[in-house]
Amino acid sequence: MRMLYLLNISNPDRLSADSGWIFADLLAPTLADAGAEVAVAAPAPAGDARCGFHQTKVPGTKYRARFSADIDELVALIRAEKPDVVVANQIEEAPAIRTALLEAGSNALLAGYCHYLPFSFTGGGQLQLDPP
Repeated sequence: MRMLYLLNISNPDRLSADSGWIFADLLAPTLADAGAEVAVAAPAPAGDARCGFHQTKVPGTKYRARFSADIDELVALIRAEKPDVVVANQIEEAPAIRTALLEAGSNALLAGYCHYLPFSFTGGGQLQLDPP
C-alpha cells in the first residue's frame, strides 16, 4: 500500500510542541513497519529514513495551516506518489485534498482525523474559544 501523509505543521520553530508532527513522527514509522510505503509531505521531515519526504511551504499561522491548501501542489504530489491512501493531518483540508484527488484522476482513499479542536473548557465547565 502506498500512502501519502499530508502534514501541515503549525509550530515550525518548535516541532516538539507540534501535535501533528509528533503524531506523524510516531505513526509513519509504524505504518512502514506494517509494510506501507509512506511518503510525508510537510515543511519538516517526520518518521524515519524509510519514509519518503516532500518539502512543503510553512504556513503563516496555526489557522492558515488548516486552510492554506495549494491545489496545484497537491495534484502534483498525488500524481508523483500515486498513493492508495492520502492521510489528511488536518481534516479541515479534506475538501481541497478531495478536489486534488479528482483533478489528478486518483482513486485513492482519503483518511483523516481531528487531533485538535480550537476550544477548551474553563474550570467552571464553560466553553472557551482559543485566542487567535
